[in-house]
Amino acid sequence: MTDLSDRFNRIGNASKEAGLAYYTTDAHVRNVYFVLLDGKSYFLNYDNLNSGEFLPEENTITLTFTTHIVTLKGRNLSDLFTHLSAHGVREIKMIHERYAAAEETGSLVTHIEVRRT
Repeated sequence: MTDLSDRFNRIGNASKEAGLAYYTTDAHVRNVYFVLLDGKSYFLNYDNLNSGEFLPEENTITLTFTTHIVTLKGRNLSDLFTHLSAHGVREIKMIHERYAAAEETGSLVTHIEVRRT
């Protein structure tokens, strides 16, 4: 359990990465916002998050909400998955792949798909 606690502490020290925003304080209502390249955005409440799956070999996170399934693809998604499991991510902005190449560290999301179940 210490490994997971250490990971949260290490990740929590950086409240913002490229395209990601985290909650820095406790809140009663928590939503996660998904912002696509064209500006279209969605928010879904963490209370409706039923499960999450991280496939490191495919750099993919799948989040199953009551009414939607969200698929995230990108690079270095392990830390993002950890924060999502703790309801700590406030916003995920999709980054165009050509700009993602310039970012060397942190989680980067280059594809977001939101579909109704």
